[in-house]
Amino acid sequence: MKCVIYILSAAAVSATPLLRTRSLTEETEMTASDYVEGENFLQTLGIEEPTVENCWGDEIIDDNGDKRAAVMCDFITPDGYKSTADVRAGSCHDITEPSCRNKDESGICLGPFTTDGSIRTIAYAAVAKSDNDEGSFTNTYCARADVYADVFDTGYESSVANAQANLVITFTIKDDEHTVTSFEVEHLNAQGGGLSGGAIGAIVAVCIVVVAAIGFLVMRRRRVRSSNEEEAS
Repeated sequence: MKCVIYILSAAAVSATPLLRTRSLTEETEMTASDYVEGENFLQTLGIEEPTVENCWGDEIIDDNGDKRAAVMCDFITPDGYKSTADVRAGSCHDITEPSCRNKDESGICLGPFTTDGSIRTIAYAAVAKSDNDEGSFTNTYCARADVYADVFDTGYESSVANAQANLVITFTIKDDEHTVTSFEVEHLNAQGGGLSGGAIGAIVAVCIVVVAAIGFLVMRRRRVRSSNEEEAS
C-alpha cells in the first residue's frame, strides 16, 4: 500500500499523474505534498526533529599523539531511529548530500548509525604551512545530522530529516599551540522529507516492480478461475 501511495506521490511531483480522474489527481497531489514536500512530514511519520545541540573548537591530541586544531559538535536525534552525523569543510548552503561516512557500491548509506538519541562528532582542521606562517586561519564548516528510515517499506533507507549549522571558526597559532579566537554558529532550520532524487528513483523503481508483480499474479489468478469456470460449464 505504501508503494502505491509513493508511486502516486512521485507522479504528482513530476507533473505526470498516473490517474486522469480529476478527484484522484487532486488526492494524489495532496499525498505528494504530505509525503515528499510537506511541512508536516516528520509529524506524519511520528519522528522528532533532530537538532545541532552544541558546537565548539579546541586543540586536542589525536590518536598519533599530535596536537590538532579540531571542531566538535553534539547532536540530538530521535530515539529508536538510525541517525548519523558529521562535520564537513564548507558551507551547508553548498553541501547538500546527507551525512554518511560509509556507502556501498550502489550508494546506500552504511553508517555508522546510532539509535540512542545523541551523537558527538570531531573534525580536524586542515592547517596549511601558510597558516602557520601567518599565525592564524579561518575555516567554515557544515555540521549536519541525518535521520534514516525505510518509510515506504522498500528495503531502502534514506534520509528523512536533517539538522544543520554553519560554523565559522578562527584559530591562532603560537608556539605550536592552537587557540580559538572567534567562533560563529548559524543554526539552520531542521528539514523533513528531504528525500534525494536518487532515493526517490530507487524507491519508485522497487515499488513499480512490486506493484507489477502483484498485478501479474492477480491477472493470472483471474485467468485460471475463468478457465476453470468455462471447463465446468
